Amino acid sequence: MSGKIITKQTFNNSSTWITTDNTKNLKVGDNIYIYINTHNGKIKYKNGEKFIVINVDKKYIHIKGLLNYKKKYGYDFKEANWYKFDLEKMNNYINIEKSCNNMEISDYTIGNHMEKAFDDTHLSESESKNITSDDPEHKKEPEPEPEPEPEPEPGQCICIDIYGPEYEQVQRKAQEFENSDKGTYYKTIICLKQCGSTSPANEATLKRAYESISPFITNSYEQVKSKLQKQLCILPIGHTGKCQCCPNIFKSNNTTDKIISKIKFSITSTPGDDDYVYKNRDSKLHPIGITSEQEKLIKKLKPPDKKLKCAVPLSHKTSPLMMATALVDWYTYIVNIPGVSELIDTNNEFYKFYNKNNTFKNHKEWLINYFRSCNRKVFNPNGNPICVITGEELTLKDLSDPTRDNRKDIKDTDIQMGHISSRCDNCYTVYGTNILMMSRRGNLIIGEHSFIEDTWINELQAIVDYQTSG
Repeated sequence: MSGKIITKQTFNNSSTWITTDNTKNLKVGDNIYIYINTHNGKIKYKNGEKFIVINVDKKYIHIKGLLNYKKKYGYDFKEANWYKFDLEKMNNYINIEKSCNNMEISDYTIGNHMEKAFDDTHLSESESKNITSDDPEHKKEPEPEPEPEPEPEPGQCICIDIYGPEYEQVQRKAQEFENSDKGTYYKTIICLKQCGSTSPANEATLKRAYESISPFITNSYEQVKSKLQKQLCILPIGHTGKCQCCPNIFKSNNTTDKIISKIKFSITSTPGDDDYVYKNRDSKLHPIGITSEQEKLIKKLKPPDKKLKCAVPLSHKTSPLMMATALVDWYTYIVNIPGVSELIDTNNEFYKFYNKNNTFKNHKEWLINYFRSCNRKVFNPNGNPICVITGEELTLKDLSDPTRDNRKDIKDTDIQMGHISSRCDNCYTVYGTNILMMSRRGNLIIGEHSFIEDTWINELQAIVDYQTSG
């Protein structure tokens, strides 16, 4: 069994992905040899060294070790082919030798039989005659020794622990929020019982994601499965009936359809991506979350054009309780935007729970007081949400305009979700009091600065002072 090496790519300075025209019957754990076709004939690469297969796909073979034959043979190189090592054929030759000579077989003899088994299995007689060896002993003029392979870069490895220090750090900070005064407050106003399904709900979907990322991580499937989580109910404490993690309290029309989508994409879903490693949208509770550095490393290790669709950004993940608190904030801002009250189904069972308990009204007052303690405003004197950067009142069309696709037809007043602590791989950032409504323009102005610190204000003031100075 053999194939042509079309392209090769070195990964992590310790392994190589080969693009080939044939992988049929090749499996993980097999050994392959490389033959180099030069202008002077075929040459066994590295004296017929075996390379172990650590992953195989329809068009790709991932081997342990590096292939630097183009650099070694230069202009003399024509093409390279791989051949599967046939252990059974080799053993047959050794058994024949033993029976004929009735003698012990030396390592040198075994080596010769391995070579013969390999040649006879994969190459024609005419090809075998043209093969030379990399071994200097068989050459008239020994080639200079190849340059040593580069050492692995510090901190890089093929297998990543996705529940290692980075994951543990964000979990600690999530627990700190849940145990804080803010976390305690939210626990007193909403149900927080588990509801709905895990994400992903289908185990086959999780298995596919795990199988795609498993060559690069140390974690078992059982460990990944143990991290599955459900959302929590955000109805008021003491509600009757079924728990709801994201209740629809609106009448059904094009405007409210976009509002519901905006809630989902802002709070519960990760952003769009290219599917090469990070999935193109998935739940922020997905159990496979990796840092940007881990994503870059896996992208480097995987076949160039293969889409793994296996993980979500750790910087966009959150915990079930944090997600619930963020949803309560977001609903509170939305229902106070002028014009939204006319879109609420007042007969809706879920809305009645909120209305009966004055949940949105009381939480709005709590948010006003909380941000007042930070010397910041989130509602104007009329009680309507504002872009917290520009101070402009937010409108229904800024939230949901069914007449345009706001992914392409963008306006500076479009409502976006801003963060006080910016997204990062060190902590979860989607939680109550950390998300705010900003216009697109306001979000651009503040950049990565914290809303509750004065750095961004001082920068703007310095610009004004400079531009108005004589």
